[in-house]
Amino acid sequence: MKNGGPQAAHTQPSRPHTERVSVNEITPPEITGQILALCDDLGAMAPLYLNVSPAPEARMGWCSTNVLDQCRKEGGRPLYGWLLWEASGLYLNAEFHCVWRDGQDLHDITPTQEGETCVLFAPDPRYAADFDFKRRPNNRRFRSYGWAEREPLVRAKLGEASGSALEYRRRRAEKKSVTLRQMILSSLPRDRLEMLIDEFLFAAGRTDGMLTVTERGTECLAPNSVAEYRRRVFEINLMRKNIFKMADRAVRGTTGFSL
Repeated sequence: MKNGGPQAAHTQPSRPHTERVSVNEITPPEITGQILALCDDLGAMAPLYLNVSPAPEARMGWCSTNVLDQCRKEGGRPLYGWLLWEASGLYLNAEFHCVWRDGQDLHDITPTQEGETCVLFAPDPRYAADFDFKRRPNNRRFRSYGWAEREPLVRAKLGEASGSALEYRRRRAEKKSVTLRQMILSSLPRDRLEMLIDEFLFAAGRTDGMLTVTERGTECLAPNSVAEYRRRVFEINLMRKNIFKMADRAVRGTTGFSL
């Protein structure tokens, strides 16, 4: 497999922690050590659960516009940060987001794609209330599968790096729409499912990089790149389905991860 790296001989990760692997990214049911590590890579604060209460005229995918409209009507101010999603113990996905701060209370007033009534949100103090959302960062992704077994090695490698080298690695990871720890994870010995997940995460990041936030939404603006973007979307959706199929078979005990 391209960019696969060596297979792990004696470091087989634990299976995903669900009885059946979900094909959707969902709100994590608990705040784990890996989620806190993700927030550390993002530069975000500790996450908190928020109820989703869509404003009457709020539009899905337009969180910043929804919040700014709410502020004009009801006061308060926007708070930027990251929605944290989980794919059944396979990977985490951090999506830049905006919520409404009303005094000390936080409200997510934007409807979600899957109709979730509760989300996990990590505020990011680096983004001020007047931040231009059209300059928002892309999603950041982080593999969950294999993390428990690899975490000591990742921690050791983080400790070996100097401040300047660490910052260089962090910027390099951000350009690829993954986290610093994900970059390190992908350099370690991996089994077949780990390699497939990593390939998907980096491919999704490259596809994200083709998009631009405009007044009409998120678009691929370069006319000569639209066909390539559509091809990449098709390919990463196929990769994602293969990941879930492989994981689901392993959960059911019909096959192993290291095929």
